[in-house]
Amino acid sequence: MKKFLILFLFVLASNSFLFPQKIYKTIPNPVEGIEWGMSYDDVTDERDDLRELNSSVCYEDAINDGRSERIFYHFKNNQLYMIAVFYEDYSMNYIKDFEKIEKEKIFEEYGRREWNYEWIKDQYKGKPDMYELAVKFKELVISTTTELMGGKIIHSLANDGDENEIQHSLIYVSTDYSE
Repeated sequence: MKKFLILFLFVLASNSFLFPQKIYKTIPNPVEGIEWGMSYDDVTDERDDLRELNSSVCYEDAINDGRSERIFYHFKNNQLYMIAVFYEDYSMNYIKDFEKIEKEKIFEEYGRREWNYEWIKDQYKGKPDMYELAVKFKELVISTTTELMGGKIIHSLANDGDENEIQHSLIYVSTDYSE
């Protein structure tokens, strides 16, 4: 019986480690004064420096903690459902920058997330000291996803343009307003 109990506890512990459960915290709002579900007009009234892209997306440039950011507000059915933060003017140490944001915005609040490595080409696979080049040359996308009550946070590092257009983003999605 004692062996069975130990085995049961081991399987239970390893199962929660291998298959992490949703974190029972609600999705935060990364911008002070803005709430999920706010209308387009309410958000533009609250934020002074917003620029309109179209009737469902507006954005602003900000400096937070010394980092230049471009923050996009996305609306569906005139309700705020997604905030995407793109980090700009960052150093050439993409992986270190990713680690720093991951630690500040995710790890300290929700714990360590498993990094996902999506390889487009395998040239640098298995060579961690070459991962920055792999991102730069569109061969690797790095991301983490944090599932929360009412939403998720997606943190990603990728190259969508030429070799100098690294996109480092932190995207907050409220599932309560996205459908």
